[in-house]
Amino acid sequence: MNLLFWLNLFFAQEETDSSQLWMQLYEGQLSQIIEYEPSDSIEIYNALLDSISVDNPIYSDIYYQLALAQFATGEVAKAKQSLQVAKKNNKLANRSGAFYEQLVMWEKAPSQVPYKGNSWLQDSSYLWKTALSNVSPRTFGFAFELPVDATITIRIVDWKNKIWQRSLSFVAGRHTFTDQVDTFVRTGDKILSISVFATDQQARTISFQMGELVLQ
Repeated sequence: MNLLFWLNLFFAQEETDSSQLWMQLYEGQLSQIIEYEPSDSIEIYNALLDSISVDNPIYSDIYYQLALAQFATGEVAKAKQSLQVAKKNNKLANRSGAFYEQLVMWEKAPSQVPYKGNSWLQDSSYLWKTALSNVSPRTFGFAFELPVDATITIRIVDWKNKIWQRSLSFVAGRHTFTDQVDTFVRTGDKILSISVFATDQQARTISFQMGELVLQ
């Protein structure tokens, strides 16, 4: 840990000025990114939060960075709490909300095969998505119900961040979809996430109901 940071904090009996705070926040980021020591970053961020008021302009930024470091150490519940604070800042609301959503999805991610359950999470754009936690299914499938005739688009992201996608047309009503993973992911890499959305005949994204996810 850099001695300069602690000296700055020790002598700052009054609230630290803005330039020093940004320097200390930057130090926490460096500790996490360059040295990959998220536990050290957590110490830095918590010490900063103890030294400033809620009204300080940097307060929400510290909580967002704290959430990143907490997630890196596996403290998902604490990371979610930190993001709830960060989301109150309009500047960070979208970014914090998206990160929070990812954490919820990760918590619900299937961690074994076979699997049958509802791990889906729907966002504001009517996109249903689920993460997979280091499993290698041979097949995947799901049930869904469409309010109108629509095109379903299935998008898979693998662990190398490559996107595989297919679109299929269905009439209104209940349906099931099942396919082999290797018909999508031709490299044989593991799946990181699956997402599904629907568009009507005017190519507008629509809301629809998603059923259980099945992995074999």
